[in-house]
Amino acid sequence: MSASKRSASIPIVRAVAWIVSSVIVVAVAGHLFLQHTSRKHRQLLDDPKAHIMRIVQTGPQKEALSTLCLAEIMELSSDHPAPFASFNIGQAQRRLSNCPVIEKARVALEKPNTLYIDYRTRQPLAWLYDYVDIGLDEKGICFPVAPFFSPKNLPEIYLGLFERQPPPTLVWNQPLDDERLKLGLAVLRLFPKDEARLRRIDVSSAFAESCGKRQIVLMIEESCRKIIGEREVVVVQPLFLRLSVKNISQELGNYHSLRKKLWDTVDFSHLGLQGNASGLTLPARVIDLRIDGLAFIQ
Repeated sequence: MSASKRSASIPIVRAVAWIVSSVIVVAVAGHLFLQHTSRKHRQLLDDPKAHIMRIVQTGPQKEALSTLCLAEIMELSSDHPAPFASFNIGQAQRRLSNCPVIEKARVALEKPNTLYIDYRTRQPLAWLYDYVDIGLDEKGICFPVAPFFSPKNLPEIYLGLFERQPPPTLVWNQPLDDERLKLGLAVLRLFPKDEARLRRIDVSSAFAESCGKRQIVLMIEESCRKIIGEREVVVVQPLFLRLSVKNISQELGNYHSLRKKLWDTVDFSHLGLQGNASGLTLPARVIDLRIDGLAFIQ
């Protein structure tokens, strides 16, 4: 009886021994594997070829945005380099394209560790006067100018957006859907680039209910050099042109014909200069060209 009990207990002991041995072997093997994997991972982290280490940008505008700015848009950091093999090109391209100042972007990788970005930025054509620091491109798309671009000396387009309730919401990467904006951009394209300085296009009353109030107002600065006393000075003449909505091109042509005659009406002999001033600004004048063939000057 005792012999049978002894023989029956031996397999149990052996089984337990095998289980314990197996657990120890698996634990040791797992530890060694983790050490090996960790060592390989550290080697991979230390290998510059395994990460994106360089960003090269190309496009029609030379370095329109800084490389640091592009990296921030794509959420790349030099402290935590992005792995080259698993870098998500599509996500990086979407992040660039969603930036309101970038019109189009394409991203590509080149071994061993270079990220190429080919992109085009929106070019500010005018300021949207209704908002602060908002530029407009030729398609009427709004985008912030600072801090992406240096300050621009551009004409302003005033739409009177906040005269309506509620004012329209600006949506990045989409044209502002407003008939007055389309009209303002059309006037901007028609205005001669090599003549007077166009400061502002006011189209807020272009579609007023009253016909007498419908107008486009252009703020312009004419300038010329004149000898006053014994000095040559720059004389600036601010003008407000009042145009109709239907005959913009013709009325701008009439203004062009009046330009020289306007200077002929100024009596420079009565103008005085203060101190050592090298410039002089005349009182503003209003020219209403809305009636065909006539110009009312105030």
